[in-house]
Amino acid sequence: MAADKEEERLKKSVFYASCTSPFKDDYPTLVKCLRTDGGQPHTRQEAGFLLWHHALEGTDTNNLLGAGLVGACVANLDGAPYELPHTDKACSAGILLALSARGEEVCEAIARARSPFAHTGVEVLHARLGAGGDGTLPRQYCARLLLHIAKLVPHVVLKLMENTLLHMPMYIKVWSEVRDGTIVTCVCQLIATLLHEKPELGAVVVEAGGVGALLEVLRRHRAEGAAGAAAALLARLIGVEGAAEQLMRNEGIPLLVDLFGPPPASVLAWEREVHAAAAAAAAMEAREAAGSSHRRSARQPSARGGAGGGGGGGGGGAGAEAKTPRGGAAGGGGAGGGAGGGGGGGAGGKLPRKSSFGNLTIDPNAAPASSKIRFNKEPPSPGPGGGAGPRESSLPTPNAAARAVAHQSSGDGSGTNRDSSPGPHAYPLPSHHRVPLPLIIPGLASSSPAAQAAAAAAAAGRNGSSAAVGLSAEPSHASLGLSGGPSHSLLGWGGGASQASLGGWGGGGSSGSLLASPSSASSASLGAQGGGPTGLPLPTDLGVNRAGYRWILPPGLELAGQAAAVLGSLVQRSECLAEVDRRLAAHRIVGLIRGALAPKQAPDDGGKKKAKKSKKKKALALTPEQAQGLTRLLGVLKFLTMFSTNRYRIARLDGLPPLLTLYAEGPEYLMRSHCQAILSNVALLAENGRCLLDAKVPEEFLVSNPMRLNADEREVLRIEFPYDSALEEPAPPPLPAQTGPSAVAAVKAADKAAERAAAAAEKAAASEKAAAAEGA
Repeated sequence: MAADKEEERLKKSVFYASCTSPFKDDYPTLVKCLRTDGGQPHTRQEAGFLLWHHALEGTDTNNLLGAGLVGACVANLDGAPYELPHTDKACSAGILLALSARGEEVCEAIARARSPFAHTGVEVLHARLGAGGDGTLPRQYCARLLLHIAKLVPHVVLKLMENTLLHMPMYIKVWSEVRDGTIVTCVCQLIATLLHEKPELGAVVVEAGGVGALLEVLRRHRAEGAAGAAAALLARLIGVEGAAEQLMRNEGIPLLVDLFGPPPASVLAWEREVHAAAAAAAAMEAREAAGSSHRRSARQPSARGGAGGGGGGGGGGAGAEAKTPRGGAAGGGGAGGGAGGGGGGGAGGKLPRKSSFGNLTIDPNAAPASSKIRFNKEPPSPGPGGGAGPRESSLPTPNAAARAVAHQSSGDGSGTNRDSSPGPHAYPLPSHHRVPLPLIIPGLASSSPAAQAAAAAAAAGRNGSSAAVGLSAEPSHASLGLSGGPSHSLLGWGGGASQASLGGWGGGGSSGSLLASPSSASSASLGAQGGGPTGLPLPTDLGVNRAGYRWILPPGLELAGQAAAVLGSLVQRSECLAEVDRRLAAHRIVGLIRGALAPKQAPDDGGKKKAKKSKKKKALALTPEQAQGLTRLLGVLKFLTMFSTNRYRIARLDGLPPLLTLYAEGPEYLMRSHCQAILSNVALLAENGRCLLDAKVPEEFLVSNPMRLNADEREVLRIEFPYDSALEEPAPPPLPAQTGPSAVAAVKAADKAAERAAAAAEKAAASEKAAAAEGA
């Protein structure tokens, strides 16, 4: 706000300095010109610029108010006696905005001012804000002015609005139609300010459908300020009755999770494999259906010339084998006599040359592409009550996902099942919500030949070439920098012992998992046969960005923290916690935490002598907003550690060192408490033992009898960490269900038996050695 004010002051001072009129400091005359636009001695626009300069200077505010400047500006905004140009409206609103910076008294005078039509200043500003015919600049000034007045004198604004939100339909209209981020941000902050003054007004916002409108703001706006303001207002409204249900009905949980950043790159590659396998299976079914219908038509002669057609078909088939002229003639007669017999005789019983499956055309005589997918088990069923138990898988298995893709792609070939009822994903997916792979970060694109080839292939696919995005021999998102190592190392997100098993922002697959995937070659052969893509991603895929904020750079901690504040109230429900876990929120949050605590790169000093390094340890450089955002993210992560898969993810993604740092040096008690709970849960998993030792986790977190991952959890985690050797080991058999002294006795007996066996082996070895010595 201060920078904008200084910029406006400098602009208006140029016109004031160049003006040579003797009336440029005559306030009553300038206000009269602003009201009537008589042209003498100045036009309305000239008088407005001169008065704007005086208002920004703020040296003589009392004389400006005494000259009736506030009433003249409110009258111009109210459109009396005729509609003014957008420039004059913007000038009048800008003058009021400059005057409002002088204190609460001026703000109250603006709010209570009356126009010639007996409308208050608050009513006039709301009417101008909701006027769709006005330009963007007047509406921006009105929105900023309303927000400033509400911050200084909220009780006056509420009193003039009859202690309710009279203009709530207009706010919904602004959120739904206005594209300007400044206007949307100011309206969100205006309502948040009024709710802070009177919290019971939250029910009015929820009843008017404000939750759904705010989610649309998150889907449409790419500016971080607009998205952060909408998420902050959602966090304030989520505790109101009915708000959580509205958010879940409008698919708000996946949208909020997408504000944490993209999913791991290995999962994106896995989804592409599933789509390729589903397309190949559906194409095979279409080819078999075409062949069976052709064979039925060959066996059933047509009603018109049926006998001749049937005979011709049979003769044609025989002629193809015996090569007799009669057989060939009969075949030709069959083709002319009937559709069934003609098909059999002319083609000799072969399938048609090509069959169409949606946008994918496949040669039926070519060998089908086999997509080698390693994991074929179904995910465990959800827990009682519709929620997911602690052992629920976070990702669907490839077979189930392939069947879902094939089911939605069957029918008319348009990728939509006609028989299914319209669900929450029935709305069309905007083009900018799909992840554009390859995703090239400016200045961070890999210069390797493999990455350049993948980028060229993807660009050709988007331009209409037969090479499809995601069906090349090298996966299309290799340009993320994965060919030369994990891309998060380029972003400064640190590294460590498990860096080789990370990919994308938060890890989840090494470069080899994407560039040498066993099914990438089969996907390429499928694209070569069909000459087209396997279809767009489904709205339920993890690779689809539902938020307007793009996955180009990591989101700020302020925006991610506001989204975490909303999810923090929802994850206390089992069904919401399961949905957040299925969207791999833990994987994304760990990447944000590591990025926040990553060491900052030192500026280039141009070859000068480096300063001596200080031995004193630096404290955490976190602003209050960043600390609050980290605390909210850790609160969500604490709930997610109830799943064993997330405990494993945190350890494998090098999340333990930053958690230990925040636990020891966190500026807030709640942040340190969240870190303590997360570290305690991560230490419960036996597979994290090596990571716990490498990170030097204090012994107070370690347990003597940790738990282990079961087979289903290992299968799910192999999708994110395909080359993790710890997941290839079979899970040990469960211990016998014994309790009490009998269990302790069994363990002691087993230990004694092992000791006796070891002693007997040592004794036998000693006797053999003595016998060998005597023989020598």
